[in-house]
Amino acid sequence: MKVILTILILLFFVEAFSQNKENDSIYFKYNENYILFYENFKNLNYKEFERRVLQNISKTKTEGYFILKKTDTLYNLNPKQIFDLKEYVENRAFYYSGTYNKTINKDLLKEKIFNKYKVFIVKNNTFITIRQHPFENFYNSYYPIKYEDKNKYPTQLKDTLYLKYNKKYLIEKIHPYENYTYYYFKNSGNNGSFFLKQKIFH
Repeated sequence: MKVILTILILLFFVEAFSQNKENDSIYFKYNENYILFYENFKNLNYKEFERRVLQNISKTKTEGYFILKKTDTLYNLNPKQIFDLKEYVENRAFYYSGTYNKTINKDLLKEKIFNKYKVFIVKNNTFITIRQHPFENFYNSYYPIKYEDKNKYPTQLKDTLYLKYNKKYLIEKIHPYENYTYYYFKNSGNNGSFFLKQKIFH
């Protein structure tokens, strides 16, 4: 009787573990323009990398992309649902606040997906596992882009943020040769400087 009871208890825990393992997994369909693997572009020269970036932006219409590192490939899994990663992530829930803002909150992304689930990328009936470290950067932003031909990519729509000038925190300077005005935060050297493009009076 004790042996039967022990077996039943073991079966119960195995079943519970299996259900929990399934619930803690999430599956995303592979998108070659939105999901990049290190292995696919680590040997590209910059010109080819730029070409691919511009191609991806034109297709995804997003401000960034996922960069993932493969750890293993599994087979014969049977997920109940496979999500589209772009549709799952590119929405107001994962963006910083702002009417036009489409910048992903990376900390929220980690909390809600990569630190919560075992992530699988589904490609041609294979299931790719990825490295999931708490400090891993899974999402990279395209911006700011500093390409020579600025007509190659669309202009970003931006929200407006107003900063009140306070000489206690900001230092105002005029460039000695080019005569433009710029500001930078105290105790930062010239790091974190920003430039006055246009004055608007009310």
